[in-house]
Amino acid sequence: MAYCQVHTHTHTRPIAARLPASTMAPQPPAPQPPATWPPALSFVNLDETEDLARRVLPKMVVDYYAGGAETQFSLRENRDAFERIKLMPRILRNVSSVDTSTRLLGMDLSFPVIVAPMAMQGMAHEGREMAAARAAADAGIPYTLSTMATSSQEEVASAAPPGANLWFQLYVIRNRDVVAAWVRAAEVLGFKALVVTVDAPRLGKREDDERNRFSLPPNVELKILERLRETQRAAAAPPTPLASLAQPPLAPSSPRWGRPAPAGPAASPFANAGRGGNPRELADARDNAEGSGLLKLFACEVDDSLTWDLVPWLRSITKLPILVKGLLSPHDATLALQAGVDGIIVSNHGGRQLDYSPSALEALPAIVAVVRGRVPIIVDGGFRRGTDVLKAIALGASAVMLGRPVMYGLALGGEAGVARVLRLLRDEVATAMALAGCTSLRDVTPALLVLPPGGVGGVSACAGCRRGGVGALGWWAALLLAASGGACVGVWWAGSGSGEGREDGGGAVA
Repeated sequence: MAYCQVHTHTHTRPIAARLPASTMAPQPPAPQPPATWPPALSFVNLDETEDLARRVLPKMVVDYYAGGAETQFSLRENRDAFERIKLMPRILRNVSSVDTSTRLLGMDLSFPVIVAPMAMQGMAHEGREMAAARAAADAGIPYTLSTMATSSQEEVASAAPPGANLWFQLYVIRNRDVVAAWVRAAEVLGFKALVVTVDAPRLGKREDDERNRFSLPPNVELKILERLRETQRAAAAPPTPLASLAQPPLAPSSPRWGRPAPAGPAASPFANAGRGGNPRELADARDNAEGSGLLKLFACEVDDSLTWDLVPWLRSITKLPILVKGLLSPHDATLALQAGVDGIIVSNHGGRQLDYSPSALEALPAIVAVVRGRVPIIVDGGFRRGTDVLKAIALGASAVMLGRPVMYGLALGGEAGVARVLRLLRDEVATAMALAGCTSLRDVTPALLVLPPGGVGGVSACAGCRRGGVGALGWWAALLLAASGGACVGVWWAGSGSGEGREDGGGAVA
């Protein structure tokens, strides 16, 4: 290749020393381009947001947001898993127009990202969940409100623009009346999907929170959990329109779900907790006398006796699509399908529950192979780059969930900070697609991937899979082989070598 050569001449004296004095008048400083973003929002990628957030948030708060369970191995794996996957670009494909949009559960998304449920956003910024929900709506993607939110369902529904795709994340507590009230309120207020977290029968051991003796700041309330105390008061008063939502039809096939609420004082939402504690301690999670106050909240109220009969019970009280969040095993994915879920969210809870669980990205292919396009599959955990999103879609995900960077953006600039995070990621997705030779998400197939050679866990792919894919696609097939008990299911993508004809329609639209 020929390079343009630029010839320069050196001088023994500085140029200024050779100019006439008349030309040496002081010159005004060159104008500076106006700053598009304030200094706090000057980050150029999502990786930079955590360090910046640490400068503006108390240590206790940022450690709560950023930390994982025990050794934090799974937390680290969520990022490291992306480093082990490479992308094989295709060239000369006319990428003058790139479409990042997709359709999920009847909703249009501008790009395949959903804001994940995250607790206590009021600790990050006074705009709380309302600010993040508005930014997500403006970006054209769904926002998932957590049960552990510092804003009420009503506040978020009122703050979001008309037509916003709001989802509600549900922790199932022991008092089913309260659970039904949350679910029915979400439906009445226009939320469009129900995300049921199923990987937290107990809280993971989060040692940073214990060291920091985590507690909520005095001006922050868990607004949705306040309904626990409202329900307690309503038990002795005439029903209000909101209280009337707490009258779920009983599921006759399941006595445990259909047990009647006790009358009188025993109707307290905490009557069935069975572990003691008073409503003030539980609802506020402020008693930090024994480490993390959240540990006490979960131990006392979250139901650790849940089984798959949860899904038909929820189906009996709502018409919302039901997604279960927290699956890693393909066997559980099979049970989820049998229970009748509308979507599966592959997740290790951001590395905050069972330490040494696999990353969600690592678990994704086996679940995709079991589901075979029957319901959408969403994956979360460690997403920071547009190329990360591309890898997940190529592995069969319909969309991804984005968590911590949204929280950090909120801390740095409220709604504008979240908007900045989402805009950067959307632009990176579009750029990555163009550079990979993809004009739509249907083009994002396993043929895009170059994966580590040598198989997984000592299991190698069959010869057909080794011939069919790109480079080391056998790693992925080997993962599917191990998950399926020996029968290679890695070839269910028809034409996996060319990236054409995937049976699930490309895994990017559902």
